[in-house]
Order: sequence, then C-alpha cells, then structure tokens
Amino acid sequence: MNYTELKANIQDICETSFTDDQLAMFTEQAEQKIYNAVQIPALRKNVLGVMTTNNNYLATPTDFCIRTALLSWMVTVTTRFC
Repeated sequence: MNYTELKANIQDICETSFTDDQLAMFTEQAEQKIYNAVQIPALRKNVLGVMTTNNNYLATPTDFCIRTALLSWMVTVTTRFC
C-alpha cells in the first residue's frame, strides 16, 4: 500500500472528507504513535553505572532518551586478615 492508497482508504472509511494537510498530519501522528509504542532493538542500549552512598542520583549517558528498566546489585566487600 502506498501513500495515495492509504489516503483513499482513510477517506473511504471515515464519513467526513479531509484535506491533504489533515491527512498528512493524521499519518505523521499515527507513525509517531507506532514508533513510540514499538521498542526497536536497535534503539536500546545497556549502560553500567556506579551508585555511591549518600548520592541519590545516577549519571545518564549523553544520548539518554527513556529508561525502560533499572537493575541494582548490592556488593559487600569483606576483608579478612589471617
């Protein structure tokens, strides 16, 4: 299906007629909604950070967009003297 066929299908389904500008805006908004809803693997990134005591913040990468998950591990270091 090309763009002309898509416009014709929208006009056939809806009971009102739209201008070309309205159809273009509708199409762009639909594409953006789909793009935001689908998690594309190429756009995902795993980052390792370090949290310290008394610091409530974790630095984000410069290309940070949205957090989808945050995992945390607590490491305890024990020193033994023999």
